[in-house]
Amino acid sequence: MNASVGQGNRQFDNRSDYSRNYAEISLTQMLFDGFRVRNRLAKAEHTSRVRYYELLSEAETKALEVSEAYLSVQRHRELVALAQKNLDNHRRVQTRVGERAQSGVSNQADLQQINGRLSLARSNLMTEIANLQSVTARFQRLVGRLPADGLEPVAAEAVQVPTDLKDILNRGYVNNPELYAAFENIRSAEASLGEIKSNRYPTFELGLRHGLYKNNNSFDNRTDPDPYGNESIVELRARYNLFRGGSDRAAERAAFRRINQAESLRDKACVDLRQTATIAYSDVLNLQEKRQSLIAHRDGAANVVVAYRDQFDIGRRTLLDVLDSENEVFQAERAYVDGSYDLQIARLRTLHSMGQLLPALSVSTESMPTLEDLRSGDVAPDSSRYCAAYQGGDWGGDAYLNQPLPANEVLELSGDALFDTGSAEIKAGSVSRLQSFVQRLTQQGGLQSLAIVGHTDNTGSAALNRELSLARAVAVRDFLVANGVEQAVISVSGAGADRPVASNATVHGRAENRRVELSVKRSQ
Repeated sequence: MNASVGQGNRQFDNRSDYSRNYAEISLTQMLFDGFRVRNRLAKAEHTSRVRYYELLSEAETKALEVSEAYLSVQRHRELVALAQKNLDNHRRVQTRVGERAQSGVSNQADLQQINGRLSLARSNLMTEIANLQSVTARFQRLVGRLPADGLEPVAAEAVQVPTDLKDILNRGYVNNPELYAAFENIRSAEASLGEIKSNRYPTFELGLRHGLYKNNNSFDNRTDPDPYGNESIVELRARYNLFRGGSDRAAERAAFRRINQAESLRDKACVDLRQTATIAYSDVLNLQEKRQSLIAHRDGAANVVVAYRDQFDIGRRTLLDVLDSENEVFQAERAYVDGSYDLQIARLRTLHSMGQLLPALSVSTESMPTLEDLRSGDVAPDSSRYCAAYQGGDWGGDAYLNQPLPANEVLELSGDALFDTGSAEIKAGSVSRLQSFVQRLTQQGGLQSLAIVGHTDNTGSAALNRELSLARAVAVRDFLVANGVEQAVISVSGAGADRPVASNATVHGRAENRRVELSVKRSQ
């Protein structure tokens, strides 16, 4: 509806003049516009949904980043504590070695060795402190403040995820806001195409107009120029575009391309969701299995270091054995801490791929509508139709870890890795590998015989080499027996330098010849 008024005065060379005045009101009502307004409203609605789903997706991502930052601060605080503990242990060993050196039991080489290891432990502590400062700065950037001195610990079982990958994917198809945004983007592009196609149709509109006019047209037959004349019009107007230079066809082709692009982005969102969820789920499975091994390694290394300290005091272990065992404990505890926090982060990433991280963390904003409030009824069927490409499989490591040992197997262990030069004492750093071998033997069962043969290079006399190779084979046997392998099925021998696998003329060849062979025979 429009209203207008006008006034005009005109003079002709000072000979005469007259005025043109009018007042008018008009009403125009669109009857048919080729569905332009309908498609424009649909486009606006779907675009607003896209933006809101993107907001929810960004909120999930930020929640994941903050959660990872929180766990990273806790992780590195524990690692700093472990590094400090490792430094304190080295200081205690340094004190004991210093006392032994003053009394003449230890030499200056031992004192220099512990001093070097102490410097390395101090360097490790400084590295962990620097890492803690980095993750603290990241936490401050994300949260806006420094982390509290006493962060609430997150229990390993606090965050749980489904145990089936198919269930995880189905939940992700229904709840992941990024996937919803991809589908709404297609609908927005389709509505935009409908708006452009409205140019193909004619438009119809109803027009009503009424006005008062004075001297407004040349057909005014009134003799008195002062009074106003009335005029009312009712009209039905139709417009149809006949030719616009091909711009409408070009706009339609561009709209079709935008639809194809949106569909490609939808397919990419489906693939990305499936990949992210699968990787996160497999990480959860693998880290759960790995955590048990890390616990066993940590506990075993802790028991070994206690025994080595006592044996060092009575002269049965060298200082290098003690220092290696201390480092083994430190690395085992670090690996356990890293594995525990990696498991928590993998669970959080799984929930993020499902679109369920915010509910799992009990984070919500009452002023914002939830996904349930805005969810379109046909999005979930669409996501299942386009995204459900799941094929079952074993995503854990059991298929690799629990492979049966072959009936006849020969395992070669490096002598340099197991023993120090000229020694038959098993080093602390090789305990974990021998424990893994024992675990495979006991789990598979059916062991008929196990032959352990020690080998050396040609350095030294033949008698000395045979004696050393036999002593090393006996040390490996004693370790296996102490860890549950039946002694009756084990035989030991020392071959000395009689069976080389490489030339003793080179350093590398001599290192290959220094080995222990374990020949396993199992029942079929």
